[in-house]
Amino acid sequence: MHIFIKTLKDESIITLVFCIILALTIFLIIQEFAIARHLDFSALMDKVPGPLKKIAESFLVLSIFGGYLHIIASVDWIIISGIFVSLVSASLISREVEKKTLGLLMAHPVSRFSIISQKYFAFIIYLVIISLFSFLGFYLGINHGVIDVPYSMKIIARTIFNGFAFFFALSALGLLFSVFFSEQKKASIATMLYFFLSYLAFFLGAFSPRWALVKKLTLFQFFNTETLLFYGKFNLWNCIFLFIIGIVLYSLAVVIFYKKDIST
Repeated sequence: MHIFIKTLKDESIITLVFCIILALTIFLIIQEFAIARHLDFSALMDKVPGPLKKIAESFLVLSIFGGYLHIIASVDWIIISGIFVSLVSASLISREVEKKTLGLLMAHPVSRFSIISQKYFAFIIYLVIISLFSFLGFYLGINHGVIDVPYSMKIIARTIFNGFAFFFALSALGLLFSVFFSEQKKASIATMLYFFLSYLAFFLGAFSPRWALVKKLTLFQFFNTETLLFYGKFNLWNCIFLFIIGIVLYSLAVVIFYKKDIST
């Protein structure tokens, strides 16, 4: 249990600061809808080159609040949270190995399963806190800002829950890389690279059949903010699949950690 508590304390300050910045950023970006709602992007369509027209057309929904949340606010939420989740989850074990402190933990009467589980469960607490602050940012931005647009907080809650499942699976991948690599930098780069390439496929998948095919191989196959925020459709099975993927990746990390040579 002391490993669980220590992990919570080690990242508590940076997590709190991050959550405050995240909620504030979401709040401020939502307020910009007061300007975006009056923009007429359709007048610029004739000036956009053919190859970029499909991408430009996606910005037509910025004057619709659900579309604005999907394109602007969710981008901020996903990217900022994705970076944090990738970096922290990838350091859970690799940082201990790199600093040669994992051997000290192993000297105590505690199993490897207990070490990796306590560290990861502590990180899941961070995910819950991040989700709560994300919801707070959306709630304050929609209900207590300068904009006056009716929007269901139930849609926001479902989106945040789907996002939690997504980040849970992403963090499990980060944990897997944290166990596989003995250097924190390599584990972080691998997790970040997967996240950004996945996000690129998610973005370009709306305009290119090839990228749409790549997107199906990523976690974004089960997390689509356009469907959630613009159309207001929620699929519980997407969350279930993400949780299953996360559990499988976590289990793989545990197996590899059991076999890992701590002395290297």
